[in-house]
Parts: sequence; structure tokens; C-alpha cells
Amino acid sequence: MAYPQLNSRAHLIDVLFLFHRAAIDSGGGMQYRYRAICLRRPVGPWRTSRDLARRDLVALDLGAYDEWGRFYIVVPGDMEWEYVAHQSRAA
Repeated sequence: MAYPQLNSRAHLIDVLFLFHRAAIDSGGGMQYRYRAICLRRPVGPWRTSRDLARRDLVALDLGAYDEWGRFYIVVPGDMEWEYVAHQSRAA
């Protein structure tokens, strides 16, 4: 199997990013979960993606997208997230 030559530092960074991205996308036991909050109290369930939590904020008029597609959270809303570590059972 022939490997491509790395002609530049930028190409090396691109290749490393592809491997790193594949490791992240495969799960690897690391995950975050998100939820919408208002005045430090949850107003929505825990979600597996940031986009779903953003939809909760928009539905409650606590978040909005501008004409360029950037997301803004309206005060007093916020988004809470936490790291969830999954462990697999040993054989």
C-alpha cells in the first residue's frame, strides 16, 4: 500500500485532522450532552446534539438565528452541557 507524500505542513495537518475526526466520530466512549436552561433551571430535556438543544431554545423564544445563520442565545436563556463517559464491560 502506497501512502501519499506529505508535501507541506498544511497537508500533514489535514491528514492528522482526518484521523482525529474519524476517532471522534466513531464514539470512542466520549460524548457530550446538552440542554436548554433559563435562569439556571432546565427548560428542556438532555439532548445528544447541540443543534437539538438550540431548537429547544428557539421554540421557547430564548434563541434565534441571524440572517447569516449564526446562533444567538437571548438573555435569560443559556445552554448547559456536560461530558458523559461511557465504559464498556470487560470480557
